[in-house]
Amino acid sequence: MVEARGALASAQDQPDAGATRAWHGHWTALSDLEGIRHRVELRIEPGHATLSLPELGLIAVPLVDLTVEDGRLSATASLLGRLVLTPRDQYLEGVLERADGPVPLTFSKDGPEVRPFTIARLGPRGRRVEAPAPAAPAQLGDGWAVGSLADAGIDASPVRDLLAAVCTERYPAVDAVVLVVAGRLVLDEYFHGKGPDDLHTFQSCTKSVTALLFGAVVDRGLVDLDEPVWRYVADRRGHRWVDQRYDVTVRQVLAMSVGLRWEEQVAYTDPTNDNTRMNASGDWLGYVLDRGLRPGFPRLEPGLRVPGRFEYQSGLTILLGAVVRSVTGRDVDDLTRDWIFAPLGIERFVWLRSRDGTVHTGGGLFLRPRDAAKLGQLVLRRGEWDGHEVVSSQWIDAMTSVQSRDDVTDYGFQWFLPRLVAGDHEVPAAAMGGYGGQFVHVVPALDVVAVSNATDYLGDGSYRRILEEHLLPAVVAGRRGRRTGAQEGA
Repeated sequence: MVEARGALASAQDQPDAGATRAWHGHWTALSDLEGIRHRVELRIEPGHATLSLPELGLIAVPLVDLTVEDGRLSATASLLGRLVLTPRDQYLEGVLERADGPVPLTFSKDGPEVRPFTIARLGPRGRRVEAPAPAAPAQLGDGWAVGSLADAGIDASPVRDLLAAVCTERYPAVDAVVLVVAGRLVLDEYFHGKGPDDLHTFQSCTKSVTALLFGAVVDRGLVDLDEPVWRYVADRRGHRWVDQRYDVTVRQVLAMSVGLRWEEQVAYTDPTNDNTRMNASGDWLGYVLDRGLRPGFPRLEPGLRVPGRFEYQSGLTILLGAVVRSVTGRDVDDLTRDWIFAPLGIERFVWLRSRDGTVHTGGGLFLRPRDAAKLGQLVLRRGEWDGHEVVSSQWIDAMTSVQSRDDVTDYGFQWFLPRLVAGDHEVPAAAMGGYGGQFVHVVPALDVVAVSNATDYLGDGSYRRILEEHLLPAVVAGRRGRRTGAQEGA
């Protein structure tokens, strides 16, 4: 049974223009689908209704075919299923009818249980906390050495400012901030009802995890990066990519330097967005294999010093999963568990699949933020964890080198390569990035890994400010302070 609570702003029968009855209001439910706590936000007004699952990145999904009869409302939510609601005395009772089975929902009036999810940080008496002091991370026996900011010589002032900014919603919808310095976990803060044991969506950070696994496959000599992709999916006859034998190589797909006819620059709620259409297709791989190519596109080529042209196309990462399946006979989630996660001590994760069983290598991974930081630390240490090679240093170097670029973005193999401001200078970084504020940044010059999670699908860019105005200045200032103290002591 799904546990659901929420805030009923108002609910009453209203005559609309068509002389039918309609409910209006705002309700929030909490559920435990796939082992992940979800909020389900429902807005219903005369003639218009939307459903949101923020933890899945589904925001304001329109409810269509909305009907109200005898006080019972039913509607279809694209990608989610059929929603049927019946108003009771103080709550709404209903079910979300999904392809994989019904999900019962009960939306009730506001209660204390929902406050942690709508307020960034609550104190022990249920009051809003606006200026918390950073605490030393808990020792959870998950393989992390932990310590305080003071232990790491980090200036706590910018960190305190960061926590206050999150708690007062100056940085909206931030759920987690994790900082690792010199291999030690020194900051592990959570907001909006989240905690260190909660799995969080990482959206398109999944692509970068897929690239780590792909490196392990390449290390074993199972894939030739300069082989045409169609050879690995030759059983998918009837699709353009295979029938026309596109000359696109695995290397070009990794670098997102392909020139696929693919629209992903519009909002993900826009029905013309190819990623959204792919997700709704029921055959993700087939959808990608049916896209055309733009002739004359400047792709990455092996041996050239000039990178290819970068175009962000999430469907390409679905192809990488298909290549892995072709050469190993195993799915990406199973291999990642054995080859990447197990050596790092990552035991809990959820990786979403399509109805036909395809693993969503482009954006379906849920992890604990502390475990995501381990993946960043693996890259920082060039593929090594606890003295053992998990992925070769050669792959890490290639993955985090510029393989393609556009006017503003440098890109490796499924990793972004930004330059960040740290104090009064810039430092190169490698980054996983995901919709809604999911980021893992690796900064070798400072020996830093930083993780930030959010459900901020309006995208105000808080993640960059978290790094450049708080975390990196704290590390730089602390190191300057140590050097100054050492010089004065001398």
